[in-house]
Amino acid sequence: MRINQNRGFGLLALVLFSIFSILSSRAQADTAAPAEGQGNTSSATATGVSELPEVTVRAKGVDQAAAFDQMHNSLNKVNVLSQDQINQTPAKSVAQGAEQLPGVGLSHDTSEARYLSIRGTDPDFDILTFNDAIIPSYDKAGRSVDLDAIPAGLFGQFELSKTILPDMDGQGIGGQMNLVPKSAKDYPGGLFELQAEGEYFPERSQPGARGQLTWATTLDLGGESKLGILVTGGYQYSRFGIDDLEDDISDPGQTPAPLVPNSVADYQFRYYDYERDRAGVGTNINLDLDKDNKLYANLFYAGYDEYRNPAMHTEYRNIDALAANGSSVASDGTITINATNSGTFVRKTFTDELTQFRDLAAELGGQNNLGGFILDYKATFAYADDNVPFNYNYRFQDNSVAGTLTYKNNTNSGSSPSFNFSGLNGTDTDPTQFLLVPSKSNNSTTSYQVAAYGGKADGKFDIPLGGGDASTVKFGAAMRMEYSTYTQTNFSVATGGTPLPLSQLNPASYTYYNGLYSTGPMPDFNTTNNLLNNNSNQYEGAFTQADPNGDKGGDYTNWEDVYAGYAMYTLKSGPMEVMTGARLEVTHIQYNWYQAYQLLANGDPNTSNELASPIAETGTIDYS
Repeated sequence: MRINQNRGFGLLALVLFSIFSILSSRAQADTAAPAEGQGNTSSATATGVSELPEVTVRAKGVDQAAAFDQMHNSLNKVNVLSQDQINQTPAKSVAQGAEQLPGVGLSHDTSEARYLSIRGTDPDFDILTFNDAIIPSYDKAGRSVDLDAIPAGLFGQFELSKTILPDMDGQGIGGQMNLVPKSAKDYPGGLFELQAEGEYFPERSQPGARGQLTWATTLDLGGESKLGILVTGGYQYSRFGIDDLEDDISDPGQTPAPLVPNSVADYQFRYYDYERDRAGVGTNINLDLDKDNKLYANLFYAGYDEYRNPAMHTEYRNIDALAANGSSVASDGTITINATNSGTFVRKTFTDELTQFRDLAAELGGQNNLGGFILDYKATFAYADDNVPFNYNYRFQDNSVAGTLTYKNNTNSGSSPSFNFSGLNGTDTDPTQFLLVPSKSNNSTTSYQVAAYGGKADGKFDIPLGGGDASTVKFGAAMRMEYSTYTQTNFSVATGGTPLPLSQLNPASYTYYNGLYSTGPMPDFNTTNNLLNNNSNQYEGAFTQADPNGDKGGDYTNWEDVYAGYAMYTLKSGPMEVMTGARLEVTHIQYNWYQAYQLLANGDPNTSNELASPIAETGTIDYS
């Protein structure tokens, strides 16, 4: 009945760490002796006084000092974070690395940084690029990219542009962060680097692990031709938990009105177990034919699998403070509910879900110096995917309770409520009273995919002005065609089966917040799996598709095509540099969607078209 949980990223981890063990001895053999001027030295300046050894630390790849030079020489407002700097922090994802940049805010979800906000702008107005090619979002509700899915170790540096130039995509009006791939050119002597570390997650007393491997070399092909190759990969395993208490406030406009404004309609005790397998690979190839002609290819593929196994909820419902139901409020704010008169019941649910997030970006391009005219060109492809292979939801039959319960939620702005359920006399915690029935079980699969094809070409040339002054003209064109699709399929249990009491599922209670709250009895995940992971079990039959064949309700496909042209003129005179330019974009968007329960045989989807042609003008002055 159930889908076996695969561990695709776990296999990738095994391969990576096998490579680590094979090549680690070679890395030790490549360790060079200190260069002249780098050796440890000590000298006595007085009796009993000595100088500490002098140590010169050389960064690998682009160091932060070079990043500062790049920021200083940039025409627009740019901050650069090098891989050397990232390695000095505990950052593991691009989101955690971006937190080191000034002017960046990150919103968090499930304990990790996720969405980028540049100088307070909405994340949907900020874009993420890979070597200036847009990475699409797999969030079907917005354009912001989930940065927690991409390992930080795949890239040489992060470039944060707080103002955009005409040769940058107009979608990022709030700003953009460019992920610059690691390059073999950054390691002229070659590189073998292995990083490994362990973690510990106290919420569930679980260990974690992370590893990163980077290898680079440059081959001399004869003459001026050189071939640089770099491969990097990383894996992270983490197992953690989230403890949560949520509520729904009573409707103040209901009749009769609640006795106090802080009356609550229900409390939800939530307990989550998460497993995340995050991995990624990146590749850079540089082919320098000679000093005037170069070709390159860059790629990264990353993401993570997230297992919620399980998410468990215990909900106390119909606990509004209503005088008509016999509720009362004490002088200290304690609310007493007559559960019998209020129709209070306890609902228990648990969920087993796998979600897979993927990002991919690739580019192939080159640069030619045609007698002083610099021609740059590239073709790009990017892909994002949010896939839910299974999302099993189980709900026990609601259990009506009798007696009284109390809660007090007027301290700490309601963030630390206290409860007393002893007046229910165990009717809320008796596992024999909670029955898992087939009609309350369901499963769904969803898939949202985005593919973007692009290209860009521009040329630039210098115009000498005499007296040391110079100007540069740059012009070009770019295009991006993006296609997205969303599908969902629902399943339900086909046969009746025998109700399964919670008492047969090896129940246990989970307490959190230092024992302040408890879920009450909840099913053991493994026991439940063993009983239900069989199409012939007596409790539930196989899940079958609940949607009619051909039902496309809620599915959709979208197209977004962007065509742009731009021109820039830069003048440099002494310490002053002036740039002006313009960009014209034409965007065509088409939406195709199906109404709820619309069958494919009943006609074509609904269609909507939009056309926009914005013009952006830019000018900057730099004096230094």
